[in-house]
Amino acid sequence: MIATAAPIAFVGMAGVGKSAVARRVATALGVECIDIDAEVSAVRGGQSVSSIFDEIGEDEFRALETAALLDALDGACNGVRGRARRAVIATGGGVVERQRNLDALRRQALVVWLRSSDDVLADRLRSSSVRRPLLDG
Repeated sequence: MIATAAPIAFVGMAGVGKSAVARRVATALGVECIDIDAEVSAVRGGQSVSSIFDEIGEDEFRALETAALLDALDGACNGVRGRARRAVIATGGGVVERQRNLDALRRQALVVWLRSSDDVLADRLRSSSVRRPLLDG
C-alpha cells in the first residue's frame, strides 16, 4: 500500500490507460477516483470531450481542463466539497501541456507517468471508439 495522504495523479499519452489504471488503483486503495475528462464533461452538461473540443476549441478546452484539475487537487488536498482527502486522479492527455498544471501536480500530488510502446498506443487508439480531437488531423 502507498503511504501518502497526497492524491495520486496519473499522466501520460492518450490511450495509455490513465482512466482504467486510476479506477483500479482507487478501488484497491478504497479512495475516490477523479477523472478529469469526466469532470470537464460534467461541467458541460455531459458533452463528450471531442464535442466540447470541437465546439469551443483547444484553448478554451484546456482552460476547462486546468480548472477541473486544480479543483480536483484542491478538493483532494483540502477535503473540500466532500471529496476524500486521499484520491486518485486520471488526468487528461493534454494536462501536461500547461506549466500551471505541471506546477500544481508537482506541489500537490504523487505523479505517476504511465508509458507504453508506440505500437501498443497506436493499436489502442485505432481500436478505440473514443474520438481524440488532436489525433484526427
